[in-house]
Amino acid sequence: FKDARTRAALCEILDDKDLEIRRTTIESLSNFDDALDLIIPFLKDREWSVRKTAVDVMEKFPKVQIYRYLREVAETDEDQEVKKAAERVLGE
Repeated sequence: FKDARTRAALCEILDDKDLEIRRTTIESLSNFDDALDLIIPFLKDREWSVRKTAVDVMEKFPKVQIYRYLREVAETDEDQEVKKAAERVLGE
């Protein structure tokens, strides 16, 4: 399902009000090599579980691309689960 139509359809529902839809969409987008820029904004989502999902799927991307974003999350996120997930992905 890694085609342009699938990616476009996922992009259309990224801003859904339902947190489960946002989480599932983030997980699905992580299968696209060029989707990191679409996932990064969810590190600031209002829902901790969405932020954690974004952190978890970033593990699929090269550390050089994700390090600064996850370092910021590990240092500043208000939720301990999200912070721990960022530290885990960073290997700390």
